[in-house]
Amino acid sequence: MSGRRPTYDGPERRASLRVPTGKPLKGELAIDLESEVLRLSTGGMLVRLPFPLILGTPHVFTLIFEQAVMEVSGLVRSCQPLEEAGPAYGIGVEFEGLDDGKKRTLESFVARKLKA
Repeated sequence: MSGRRPTYDGPERRASLRVPTGKPLKGELAIDLESEVLRLSTGGMLVRLPFPLILGTPHVFTLIFEQAVMEVSGLVRSCQPLEEAGPAYGIGVEFEGLDDGKKRTLESFVARKLKA
């Protein structure tokens, strides 16, 4: 078979048919988006994003420290527009299920920042 797409006559030119679902279907979207952590504690963080997130929704974040990369899970607890040019939202995230190693990493980072 050649690498060319087949051609179709008539108004529908797609290779597959589309049908209405009858009701909204739920899906999940994971995006790689660099964001800025504005505040950080051992219990959560405030993140700047260019769009709002829905309260109560779970999300996974990757935090990059000086010597560590850590994946954390959390629930969106607040979402407020920030007073900035362009769209920006302050997203409050409460961490969930942190193991002891992640807790120690966060505690160490926060303690160093408090001393600085």
